[in-house]
Amino acid sequence: METTAFRVIDRGADLDVLGATHLVECTTLAIGCEGVEFGVPGARLALVQVYTPDTCFVFDIVDLQPEEAPTPALELLKSLLESSSIVKVAHDSKWHGLLLKQRCGILLSTVHDTASWHAVLRGMGDTLHATGLNETLHAYGCTTVPPRDTAGYTANPSFWETRPLTSQMKLRALQPVKVLLALQAAQLRAATPAQVPRCHDESAANVARLREGTWDVVYIHPTQLRRLDAKKLRALEAKTSSFVATRAGPPPIAFVHAHSDSALAAGVEALQKYTDPASPRLAPFDEMEIEPDEYGPREYGFGDFDYDNRGADYDEFWYYRYGGEGGEV
Repeated sequence: METTAFRVIDRGADLDVLGATHLVECTTLAIGCEGVEFGVPGARLALVQVYTPDTCFVFDIVDLQPEEAPTPALELLKSLLESSSIVKVAHDSKWHGLLLKQRCGILLSTVHDTASWHAVLRGMGDTLHATGLNETLHAYGCTTVPPRDTAGYTANPSFWETRPLTSQMKLRALQPVKVLLALQAAQLRAATPAQVPRCHDESAANVARLREGTWDVVYIHPTQLRRLDAKKLRALEAKTSSFVATRAGPPPIAFVHAHSDSALAAGVEALQKYTDPASPRLAPFDEMEIEPDEYGPREYGFGDFDYDNRGADYDEFWYYRYGGEGGEV
């Protein structure tokens, strides 16, 4: 039976003893990320998996604490993920790219995004919304991943920040990255020479999709969540050239991303009908330890927001709600 070594890299890890320093000699690595509330603003990166055919190295971002002084482990991770000579295989890398930049200051590059490759190889017009990992694996005859039991996440929303890592957590971290190298090989075999350049372009576009451009948040009335279904969201995105992710809350929010201020304004404007003018001015994100009085009321619109500081002010901008009768955009 095939076995994979599982090695956790934290502040006390000896990189040489664990064999992690040899990763720089690899030409291809499979990678994954685990964390809390992926897919919505405020998501927190907890683990980064780096997989070779015989070993899964897991960088414990919670213990490494990137906000403090850089550690040799983080410097190694940065060199691997930013290297142009190492191909990183990932499935739907847009959240990888965003959270690695926000939490670790890492600009993920040279990515074979299996979701983007699949969209090109199968002639799918929509490269924004990724096909699920198992559906993609099945399409190329690859071994699929056992469905995850979500009970652990429901009982403990901070599941991936729990320490020490349990055997269940290690298995869940390993399973989605272990299949990626075989999937990459299958996609490389399936691609025609004419398709490969576009596959590379779409992979690069997806990894940069959320970490570049502009962002904002729209507060949704709780009674509107059922109306704002996936079909309506996809139509809204197509019409406004934006990307929208929702969270049921509390409070319910829609996270809007676009590559231009005008597209962002169009996306937020289209969501206006789903907002609640009477909702609280600020979101109760207790972990940010921000006092409501630090922020003044804000009208719906964009005239008073400094887009040049959007990246630096990420922790602040998604506190603002949008509502009221509308304003000049």
